Amino acid sequence: DWSDSFDYVLVWDAVHDLADPEIALREIFRMIKPGGRFSMVDPRAHSELADNLEDPAAPITYGCSLLHCLTLSLYHDGKGLGAMWGQELAVQMLQEAGFAGVQVLDVPYSASKLHFLCSKPEN
Repeated sequence: DWSDSFDYVLVWDAVHDLADPEIALREIFRMIKPGGRFSMVDPRAHSELADNLEDPAAPITYGCSLLHCLTLSLYHDGKGLGAMWGQELAVQMLQEAGFAGVQVLDVPYSASKLHFLCSKPEN
């Protein structure tokens, strides 16, 4: 049993591909020690299509998502979030998994990624 085993967990560009991202986030939460931290790096996007219209990279990210991310998830009867699931939904799902103090940070030298940094509350 890996409950409360890790001080820090990093997941890079993967949660949106999973068939059941909610279960994955809850399992990550379970494995992190109280007071431990979780970093999730995912594409810089908003959850609503209209909020991405000014982003010149959005069309290619939507295309990649359609051809890769969605197919991975939907093949396994998954949720099908895709790469453009957006920071708003990401924050909501992290909070629902139990994480606290969710911060949305820039990734140095990467205009296309966001870093979601959060923690597991102390007991």
